[in-house]
Amino acid sequence: MDPSSATDTASHSSARGSRGDIGSAAAAGKQLQFGTGGGAVPVGMVPNGSRPGSRIGSRAELHSGSGGEGRRGSSAGDSSAQLERMGLGARRIMAEDSQWNLATVESLTSMCVRAIVERFEDHPVLAGLPAKYRSRVLASISVDIPLAKVVSIIDDDAPSALRPGYWQRRSAAHFPDAELARHGGKWKRLYCERTLEKELAAFVPGRGADFALGELAKALAPNVVRLQVDQLQPDANHADPAERKATDPNPDHVDPDVLVSHLDQLRDVTLYYGVKDVGVQFEWWLFGMTSNDSTYLSRALRRARWTSLTLSRCCIDDAKLATLCEGLKDHKYLVSLKLDHNRIGDQGAQSLARVLQSRHCALRVLDLGNNRIGALGSAHLAQALQHLSRSRRALASLVLRLNPLGNDGAFVVAYALHSAVDDPASLGFGRLDLAATAMGPSSLEQCAALVAGDIVEELDLSCNAFVANDPDIAAAAAAAAAATAAASTTAGVMASAALGSAAGGATLSAVAAAERDKMVEALGKTVWNSVQSSKRIKALDLRMTDLPESVVQAVQAALQQRAAAV
Repeated sequence: MDPSSATDTASHSSARGSRGDIGSAAAAGKQLQFGTGGGAVPVGMVPNGSRPGSRIGSRAELHSGSGGEGRRGSSAGDSSAQLERMGLGARRIMAEDSQWNLATVESLTSMCVRAIVERFEDHPVLAGLPAKYRSRVLASISVDIPLAKVVSIIDDDAPSALRPGYWQRRSAAHFPDAELARHGGKWKRLYCERTLEKELAAFVPGRGADFALGELAKALAPNVVRLQVDQLQPDANHADPAERKATDPNPDHVDPDVLVSHLDQLRDVTLYYGVKDVGVQFEWWLFGMTSNDSTYLSRALRRARWTSLTLSRCCIDDAKLATLCEGLKDHKYLVSLKLDHNRIGDQGAQSLARVLQSRHCALRVLDLGNNRIGALGSAHLAQALQHLSRSRRALASLVLRLNPLGNDGAFVVAYALHSAVDDPASLGFGRLDLAATAMGPSSLEQCAALVAGDIVEELDLSCNAFVANDPDIAAAAAAAAAATAAASTTAGVMASAALGSAAGGATLSAVAAAERDKMVEALGKTVWNSVQSSKRIKALDLRMTDLPESVVQAVQAALQQRAAAV
């Protein structure tokens, strides 16, 4: 065969194969088309039926006017015009893969970031990454990675970040109700503190989880400053209700030494020795601090650097408080101590008075609300207040509300503050709470002297019946009531005598009422004058008292006007 004939035969075969390929590609790409308007071309085809990837279909050949035998007569201008009409003037060479598109190929840096994110749990890498790639990694990694793997390598979120940081995302996922302000405005600290609070609330002594709890505390230590543990569960080895007897001691709770040994940044601690949500399984032994608990806590306090300790509703009595005071008397850092809603009596107040008189005592806030402290315990506390003032120290806040102080107990406390030094305000005393303490007229007058002497800024005297607690008024009212009762019981037997007794009772009652009204008016004037002469008082609560309502409203209006002027 002639070589030229062979060449022509091969060319015709190739053209037929090309046309077959073009038909197949058009059928396969019937649903995927590129281009705009009416110039859309099926995937796998280029203008004029050229096979993708061939020299005939390249833009270079179209512009140069060269190509196959069917294109030799065409000009470059015609090819360019046809491309423009079909919307493919800016297109690149089409790929034979029908799934291929013209999107930009992923950059190497994006692939590296994606690889780091996918393998971060097994191989955490952050050191050495530029800031923009580091932020992309932190914005993409999972918030469920074990805390021990990320707490030491991921810093706190930047306060001015435009998008949520890693710790903010993790906190929102696990603690959506958390308050950032309670944790110093730092998201990492919020997550670490809430996590440790949750673990302490779920920890049950006696189940072998002590080591794990200690390791967790050690890992979170740099980011834990404040803890509010709302539940401490009893020891599992001694808390089985089926094996308990009525004479068995209550089970102990977690040893606070774990908080002291590992958390060197911890300063504010709130502990509740009780269980939440017990439902029908309620038992009294589930609530309250035991004697051993008080010993453990006292031992921990000797080494702790806490500045605030709250032990509300923990069933602390005088004996347990005496044990706690052994660890408090030499504490150089504790500033706030809150022991409200417990069972502290006069002996417990005496133990606290000894702590206040210690030369190492740094207490500024003392809350003993809703306990059982009477006049004797008030005398011990008053003596301690005088000792503090002589040492040029003073409490900033003293809360004794809901204690049965009586008129005498409230009087000695107010008198101790008033007669302590020439200028007690210079020591920083600011708040005194004597609400619902059965105050009488003399204690109210002494508190008015505190106001007039600019010794207090906030004073709460609400829920006190000052006049009714006066001994003379009470005696007169009792005599009138007895006379009226005697007259009613003897009626019909000795009518004349009964009438005389009734008249006598009415006279006594009238005298008592007149004396009461006179005393109420005098006390109201005393309080009003003290407020008018004071330059320091900011709040004076006189609600639910037997003072004239006009005086109470006038005092509140004067204080509001003073606050608005400032």
